[in-house]
Amino acid sequence: DEAIRSYRAAVRLQPNHTNALNGLGNELGHAGQVDQAVKYLGLAIKSAKRDPRPLSNLGALYLREGMLDEAHSSLNKALRIDSGLVEARSNLGLVQTRLGKIDDAIGQFKTVLQNAPQRSSLWRNLRNALTDRAEPSFITNAYQSVLADDDRDLLEILTSSICPVISQSTDQIDNYRHTLVDQLDRSSGLNLIDNVQRLMTHQLV
Repeated sequence: DEAIRSYRAAVRLQPNHTNALNGLGNELGHAGQVDQAVKYLGLAIKSAKRDPRPLSNLGALYLREGMLDEAHSSLNKALRIDSGLVEARSNLGLVQTRLGKIDDAIGQFKTVLQNAPQRSSLWRNLRNALTDRAEPSFITNAYQSVLADDDRDLLEILTSSICPVISQSTDQIDNYRHTLVDQLDRSSGLNLIDNVQRLMTHQLV
């Protein structure tokens, strides 16, 4: 691979060059050379202790390999250096989802979406986390939270995620539907209500 060869050449010239070490480790990881990737990302971390990128990349590598505890540790360290690092926070949310820490994961996705609302993958990750956490007590609290914040995008994601789970409770759906009508303007409210009804119909068929 040309990128790997280029980074190796750069590392030979400057063995402590953080960008070269980080780049080489990242490329090796994507090429499936996990042990070598961990080695060079570790060297990158040692060469620049205040650079969050190697830690973020190491966390992403551990996540891909299913090493969730290691990923959790690396990503948290990256975020302690730079709390606004989108990739690290998004990956931490994925790790927490897979570890069953759904409340924490939802918090990560909500935080990162404030900085990158246009990224569809983040909305998908949040929807998946919400779906995994769809018991009645959490649903009620989540609805109250997003309605209080007037967060319409998140409200639509929440509605799409949990309606198949709670559709067996007609009274609960009716309560949510009335709340949506009360809290949102007519066009947005109707769109959400249509979505609720469509999901209910699909679930009950």
